Amino acid sequence: MHPTRMPLWLPVVFLAGAVLSPHARAQGEVVREKPVLQDVETKKPAAKPEANQGPSFEDKCALVDALFRGDRKKLGEVIPKFSHDVSFLGAVSVTAGKVTDAAVAGKGADEVSDDVKTKVAKTLTDILASGKLQELPADAGTVASKMMAKFRKNLDSLRVMAIRSGIRAGLASQAVYAGQYKALTRLGPDVHDLMCKMIDNPPSGVDDFQRQALVGALRDVTKTLSKEQMKLLGEIADDDFEDPQVQQKASYVLAFYGDRTRLSKAIANFEKDAKSESDQERAQALIGLASLYHDIRDYKKAVECYDQLFAKLPENLPQRNVATLRYNMCCSQALSGDLDGAFASLDKALTLGAETLADSLLARDHDINALRKDPRFKALLEKHNRLQKNTGGADK
Repeated sequence: MHPTRMPLWLPVVFLAGAVLSPHARAQGEVVREKPVLQDVETKKPAAKPEANQGPSFEDKCALVDALFRGDRKKLGEVIPKFSHDVSFLGAVSVTAGKVTDAAVAGKGADEVSDDVKTKVAKTLTDILASGKLQELPADAGTVASKMMAKFRKNLDSLRVMAIRSGIRAGLASQAVYAGQYKALTRLGPDVHDLMCKMIDNPPSGVDDFQRQALVGALRDVTKTLSKEQMKLLGEIADDDFEDPQVQQKASYVLAFYGDRTRLSKAIANFEKDAKSESDQERAQALIGLASLYHDIRDYKKAVECYDQLFAKLPENLPQRNVATLRYNMCCSQALSGDLDGAFASLDKALTLGAETLADSLLARDHDINALRKDPRFKALLEKHNRLQKNTGGADK
């Protein structure tokens, strides 16, 4: 979605859609709160962080070695070095074999053959990636068995740290999009159970900002939630002492899983205002409703709202804002699978206000990933003289 700043004259109504969770974009870009009806000022792009070199080989060794030894203090020191690397488990896997050698050195290593140590390393990394407790090879030996016992004992602790690291990396990227935290599924089919526990009883270092992201990330790791987990989110959404943003996100996630009870009033109010004789009030309601549906990932409903909006736009609406709205409609169409409609909307957006659609937005916005994979995207950029600037940064 397009990053713009909302003017102060729009009403602030929790869960009524006038203020919705901001859609942030790719790293180095800006945050969008909602397209508006009056001329808007675009935020300056955030300063691009220095390139992250990633954890060193020594860091990887220290991580696995601390895990083998059950050294929680050392784990706490090493984990932050992986905070911008969502796939750090994969990096650990690469070095596990070598670290196994280091971990058993001087501790009865003669009891474990090189072949067995390789099997042990593979078993360890399989567990690390899947979250499942597997059995050691029968010939693993005493030292390897002790190492595995330590590993089993600290598995959930490491998985919690991995989840926290992934959430922090997502927040640091300033991006918010469907599928952003899908990589967390590598921590096991029950990763959402662990995430719900973290939401309900946050471990040290997990604040409400991260809890909000955790709640939203549930949609990326599981298609269903248990009755107990739905109840937990319901309690959060209804708790007046809860952080408002966490509370709001819980309502959106509940709606994603089929329970729109807490949004029904907001939707009804929008639908009522959408029938207003005032073009301004009607348009504002449809924009709010479209944003709400986009946030709960009901993209087809969002498109319906945009269709109604463009059927009768306010006459005084600036062209650059019309372009923004066309682009936002394009995003919802792309995510709903209507690529033909999305290309038509993007074409209109570029025609109406090419200057409002930054090169970085066209190159990195995850909402239009499906368009960038289509040959028509290159042709459309060429038509609007944007090809040279954008094809290099487009997702492959």
